[in-house]
Amino acid sequence: MPYLEPASRHPVIYFEEVGVGPVVLLVHGWGTTSRIWDPVVAELSREARVITFDLRGHGKSEVLNVRHDVETFASDIQLVISELSLSEVVLCGWDLGAQAALLYAARGASGLRGMVLASTMPFYLDISPKTTNWNKEFLTELAELASLPRPVFLKNYLSRYFSRQPHDEVVDWLVSLGLEVPAWVSADCSASQFSIDLRPALGSIGVSTLVIHGRKDQICTFEAAEYLNEALPNSQLAAFDDSGHLPQLEERRRFVDEVLNFVDPSRTSRRP
Repeated sequence: MPYLEPASRHPVIYFEEVGVGPVVLLVHGWGTTSRIWDPVVAELSREARVITFDLRGHGKSEVLNVRHDVETFASDIQLVISELSLSEVVLCGWDLGAQAALLYAARGASGLRGMVLASTMPFYLDISPKTTNWNKEFLTELAELASLPRPVFLKNYLSRYFSRQPHDEVVDWLVSLGLEVPAWVSADCSASQFSIDLRPALGSIGVSTLVIHGRKDQICTFEAAEYLNEALPNSQLAAFDDSGHLPQLEERRRFVDEVLNFVDPSRTSRRP
């Protein structure tokens, strides 16, 4: 199995890569692993070198007795880019992974050519004058769900990732990914997502950015994408009308096209 085994005090990171061409580095989100990208990797890899990895504490990567937060995951991105000697990277993050990508870019964007942010918010609790759905009622509801056995909680919560009722098999697959993450690691991640406020850094991020967001996202409101698009100096917004929190699943072909067109803008003129 492919692992990065850097010097001491760093985690052993599981990664996979496939394809040749411009580098697309995919970063998964909360309660999942790199397997969340499986539906799009094959198509992306026809025109790009696609690299996926498990954030520390997730999937097949090492679990260390450390804080698992957005700051740490930004360091994991740096670790992968450094250990694989990557350059001119298009960094594509989803959910928590997009928050980590934003923070990595704010730290200097070493090695980046562009960035794709899917289904995320710069601060979960307040993006005024835009609105966030992480209000008191929603948080209370989730707290009640969290008191249920973990597989039941995950099934209820992850079902909200979709714009319409998903197939049971798809939800079961997501739950299986969630159970590859220790409960305390997931709790660390949640606490970090609520506490980190990336809004002050947005204006300083000059790297070219594509913001992808489903209009029917029940986790991160579409207004969060509008906020990001307005705050980032060099960004464009792709609205997915028929997607919730997982556009890479619900509108898979369009997701692939948007990412590849961003990686290579001349691509559209070459297509038949």
